[in-house]
Amino acid sequence: MGSSRWLRVITCFQYYTECDGVNEVAGLCCFKFHKPSIPAADVVSVEQTRSDCTLPGVSLTTKKGYRICVDPEVDWVKEIIKNTTTARNLEAAPVLVQSLVISRLDYCNSLLAGLPMNAIRPQQMIQNAAARLVFNQPKFSHTTPLLRSLYWVPKAARIRFKTLMLAYKAKI
Repeated sequence: MGSSRWLRVITCFQYYTECDGVNEVAGLCCFKFHKPSIPAADVVSVEQTRSDCTLPGVSLTTKKGYRICVDPEVDWVKEIIKNTTTARNLEAAPVLVQSLVISRLDYCNSLLAGLPMNAIRPQQMIQNAAARLVFNQPKFSHTTPLLRSLYWVPKAARIRFKTLMLAYKAKI
């Protein structure tokens, strides 16, 4: 093994048990924590160390690609973990709501065609609540801008669209 490879192995083991090209099967363990705080805006991802590590830690990946080992009990690290998790949840929320709620609301739309608005209103209220859930808005917030930003059509228009689409496809 060349001297440059040994130097890389020793440098990597100073903070981790895994570095690029050294020990990819082992996973990640911290031996020493980075003490100074890192700006939360510079952190791209957060990764927990393995459960069998002697020193439990968190690996922060920065915008420049650096992986830094930090103590998860420090206040600034807790704040970064919370913000990163919240951001990840905000990205996943529209997909989850679309697949679990909106898909159920669209089921059998053609049967709802021609019904009065008071029969469609409960489903519109569910759609509004789903939009508020995605954006974490209070109960009485206005939902039209939320629906527009999610590209969701109001329920009555959606029923009309689905019925017309069904008629168009039947004609072809």
